[in-house]
Amino acid sequence: MELATMRLQNLIMQITKYGELGPKDPRCITQLGGLCVVGAGGEPVYSWVDRGICDLPDFEDVFGALE
Repeated sequence: MELATMRLQNLIMQITKYGELGPKDPRCITQLGGLCVVGAGGEPVYSWVDRGICDLPDFEDVFGALE
């Protein structure tokens, strides 16, 4: 119960102070999770974006992109 209360208080604070805490550039978006692997030349080799809570990339796919 205590953890849920702390999360709710944190969420309320984030919403009420979004102008202060949010990104200054409106083109910026927030994402809970993601992964980007960049090659030596700066080109993206692999990218992944989360689809929901507790979502993780398949690391076999990540390692396969590195080969």
